[in-house]
Amino acid sequence: MQIRMLLRQPDPDDKRFRYTPEKRIRRSDTATREAWEAAKRQAWRELLLIIKAKLVAVDAGVVEFATEFLPYVVLPGGQTVAEHLEPQLPTILTTGEIPSLLPLPGGSNGRT
Repeated sequence: MQIRMLLRQPDPDDKRFRYTPEKRIRRSDTATREAWEAAKRQAWRELLLIIKAKLVAVDAGVVEFATEFLPYVVLPGGQTVAEHLEPQLPTILTTGEIPSLLPLPGGSNGRT
């Protein structure tokens, strides 16, 4: 089983890095880069906390590994379960019909 969790890196051109939050003073290029690097480190720490919490829950027997990490399981087509189902969720909730999880051979998804 392959698991993939994506970490979206902050945009280095975001204005929050170019200007100070308090007085909206423009930062130097060096200070802008440092603020962006700090935001990247914060994003990595947040991902670490999420993964650690999930593994603690699995270790404690609160949840099963497969259940906790199901959205991040990589399907044969390269998408994760979440990437595959998320766009279909409004239709599933409206119609009550659940599409097949895996695409049919030949590229058809089973819909007509």
